[in-house]
Amino acid sequence: MAVSFSCAGFQGTTLIDFPGRIASILFTGGCNLRCPYCHNGALFTVSEDDLMPAEALREELDKRHDFIDGIVITGGEPSLHPELVAFAREVKERYGLEIKLDTNGLDPAFIRAMLPHVDYVATDIKTVPERYYLLGAQAGAGSIRERLRETKALLTGVTARVEYRTTMYPPVVDGVETLAAMLEFIPPSADLYLQRFIPRNAWTQEARESTSFEPTQLEAMALELRRRTGRDRIYLRTYS
Repeated sequence: MAVSFSCAGFQGTTLIDFPGRIASILFTGGCNLRCPYCHNGALFTVSEDDLMPAEALREELDKRHDFIDGIVITGGEPSLHPELVAFAREVKERYGLEIKLDTNGLDPAFIRAMLPHVDYVATDIKTVPERYYLLGAQAGAGSIRERLRETKALLTGVTARVEYRTTMYPPVVDGVETLAAMLEFIPPSADLYLQRFIPRNAWTQEARESTSFEPTQLEAMALELRRRTGRDRIYLRTYS
């Protein structure tokens, strides 16, 4: 068996990207969105010449698998690479590592195929479907809505740990009303993280010049959202 996937980047060790685990990160190239606040904009378009060869990735995993607990598959957007399903299965069989998948949740068929092989799914829910066009989505609001609903159904009651997260970029997530509407697409048992938007290193100049919510504002939103909905699995990531 040969573990084979040409990735756009590789980080040997992370202590924060896979909660409770020491992991390596595999970055995929390409994305079907263009979020202005993205810190990985360099991965939107990656040439074949800039990919890490499959052989080099396999050598890294051969070398590291005894010292890590798992791998994080992130992007870019992993769902643009259906060959990752076979890759994840091979990683499980060859190394016995846990796998965390980061995705925007817009390809439920891909998520369905990956679920037998992953231990943790982190879904980036961006905003309400009507505002996804502000993030470069080519699909209309109706299609976005149905995709997010299907992803929610897939991730309800699974054995994998499920996390949803929202980057609190004010032009698309402007307050509690928007967050409350987004909960339609989030399984009740999932953790929801409100992540503070950090302007530096954002993809667009407009985003770099935008003002983020203060941590105290985010805490107030989280408290109000918990009060309105009865959901208590709502947390903050404020960064620095």
